[in-house]
Amino acid sequence: HLDGIQRLDVKAHAADGADLLVLPAVTVDSGLMQLNLQVVDARNHRVIWTNAYQAPRGQYLEMLHAAGEGLRRALKP
Repeated sequence: HLDGIQRLDVKAHAADGADLLVLPAVTVDSGLMQLNLQVVDARNHRVIWTNAYQAPRGQYLEMLHAAGEGLRRALKP
């Protein structure tokens, strides 16, 4: 369950040596979930790709699948 999760901050030092960071943000409002994904260059913090995915709470697995596919396409060389 997502109940009780307010905010999770990712510390940049936890990604030492990474070229890219994937930064997720989830919000829930009136039963609708939104997942915002950003791919950020770890060296200069430039946003390379961003997209938002929405679904009713009961369809979060489908939303995660769509987000994973979008992320895969964004990272595919």
